[in-house]
Amino acid sequence: MYKAFTTVIGVATLLTGAAIAQTDIGDLTNDDTVTIRGEVTSVWGNDFVLRDDSADILVEAGPTWYHEIGIEAGETLEVTGQQHGERFSAFTIERPNGQLIRVRPESGQAPWAGRREAAPTEDAAEAAPAPPAEAGRTPGAEAPEQAPAATPQHSYGMSREDVERALSIALDYGFVTFDEVEYEGDGIIEVEGWLEDGWEAEIEIHISSGEIVKEKRERSSSGPGLSADQILQSMDVAAAEGMVRFDEIEKDGSNEIEVEGWDASGREMEIDMDAQTFRILKIDID
Repeated sequence: MYKAFTTVIGVATLLTGAAIAQTDIGDLTNDDTVTIRGEVTSVWGNDFVLRDDSADILVEAGPTWYHEIGIEAGETLEVTGQQHGERFSAFTIERPNGQLIRVRPESGQAPWAGRREAAPTEDAAEAAPAPPAEAGRTPGAEAPEQAPAATPQHSYGMSREDVERALSIALDYGFVTFDEVEYEGDGIIEVEGWLEDGWEAEIEIHISSGEIVKEKRERSSSGPGLSADQILQSMDVAAAEGMVRFDEIEKDGSNEIEVEGWDASGREMEIDMDAQTFRILKIDID
């Protein structure tokens, strides 16, 4: 993990040219550098919704793994940056007491761009040193034929404990209902659902560290969604039918939950059930 760094530079260096005009949020246009002022109504990590009398907008202020800026709901802030669609990319954030938070320069790459540590790849695994020769066998000699190794069980997908932890992280993040929990591979679990104020969100969680490695939000009509308890209870029902590892749990249609995973023999399973009564509607095993 890379540590954040702080560069002491003046606002004039960050924001060149003439003084930055203050603009109502409702009058924003894409790609103009402006200052907006309003009250913070919701916060998720470093990102927050800023509202004035004209409208509100999602302000993005960089990932929390790079820096944590500590914005809280109820604060009044002045944010200088640019609108991009439904989002406002912050360059600087100023509090009423004069504290200035420098997020990123106006031009060029963000300081956090490309600074994530790369996960091990299949190529790296292939390049790993070969195991030592077996005792009693001449190096380079053909190895005796062996039966294929059995696929290790439970080395794929999610356990119930994994999902429970991912849901807890998502609830702390601000989720109120859920649409889908899915295993993405390499220890990453993706959670989709709805936040407060009608925002739809998607986060990816590295389940071993609990770190949120990807975030995405957009304005959306809040769906009915599933509660965390509904997701966990649906997994318990699927486990009672023999599912031992889970690949995906999602809201399917208006009142159904679909759970996909594997049984102890590694066979794929799909179980559909009523979202309220948890009565099983369909079981498919491949």
